[in-house]
Formats: sequence, C-alpha cells, structure tokens
Amino acid sequence: MIQLLKKSFFNLFHLGTVQATNILLQLVLIPLVVKRIGLEANGYVLTALSIAGFFSIFVNYASNQTGPIEIRLSKISDTSNANISALLNIRLIFFFVFVVGVVFLYFFDIPFVLFLMGVIPLVFAEVINPYVYFLGLEELKYYNLANLFARVAALVLVYYFINHLGDAPWVNALVGVAQVSGFLFLWGILIFKHK
Repeated sequence: MIQLLKKSFFNLFHLGTVQATNILLQLVLIPLVVKRIGLEANGYVLTALSIAGFFSIFVNYASNQTGPIEIRLSKISDTSNANISALLNIRLIFFFVFVVGVVFLYFFDIPFVLFLMGVIPLVFAEVINPYVYFLGLEELKYYNLANLFARVAALVLVYYFINHLGDAPWVNALVGVAQVSGFLFLWGILIFKHK
C-alpha cells in the first residue's frame, strides 16, 4: 500500500511539473517575443499557436486516453503492439491533412500562411510525442526532464534567433524544433531501455 501511494505521489508530481514547466516558460517566452517582434505580430504568433493546438487535438485524438492502457497491456502481452502502431498512424494521417491544408493556403498568397507554416514543427512534435508511452510505463521522470530541457532550449533559440519583426513567423517553428528534439531523445530512451 505504501509503495502504491509513493508511486502515485511521484506520478502526480511529475505530471504537475510538466504542466507547471509549460506554463511558466510560456509566461517568460511571451514578453520576450513581444519585445522583439511587437504586439501585433505576437497576436499572429499566438493565433497560429491556437490553430496548432486545435489540430493537435485531432492528432492526439483518443491516443492520450487509450495509449497508456495499450502500453500497460503490452507489459502483459505482446498482442497490443499493433494497436500502438495504429495510434501513430492515425496521428500521421491528421498531420498530413494539416500540412496539405497549409500548402494549399500557401498558393492563395495569404500573408498569415507563413505563421501557419511555422507551426508545422509544433504539430509534428505532437505526432511523435511519446507521452502516452511514459505514462503507460509510469516513468514520467524522463518525460518531465526532457520536457524541461526542450522548453528551455526553445527559450534560448527564440532569444538568439528572433530579433526583429521579419522573424515573427518562425517563433513557433523554433519552439517546435526544440520539442521535436526533446521527443526524439525520449524515443531514444524508449528504444534503448525497452527495446
């Protein structure tokens, strides 16, 4: 019983830390971006980020709920591996639809489309986000640390590469590249540790 309580406490701690890290570093990032590119361009950045968040809901559709269960079942039986592949394939399909939509809008010469192109790495980060694996394996400390480093790396990238208004469409791209790097590192841990 004490072991279960201890495990539950650490899982809740790590889940809370992931959320706190995401919110706190976003609160640091927004003033930095506003100072560098201005309030109006920051509005475009945040609008594109909201659109990316909307499509990320589709990318993660049901996998954040069913994925950890599949991972937990895979520890008992090898039969659920095909279901995990199906979840990743569904994520890729939604990502492909998003990219095709952005490319389609690009041909209409809409200025805002550059901001949408900038969120492609963010949406891709959601495709390869291994959160469901670490939650199912109850090893959130690795996810927590990689998330922290990815968020700090995003802040550093934005600090060094976003210097004027013309850089505004690429703010979200830099954040997405940092997240993709963190998630690829986590996949390396999964492959090395769990084969």
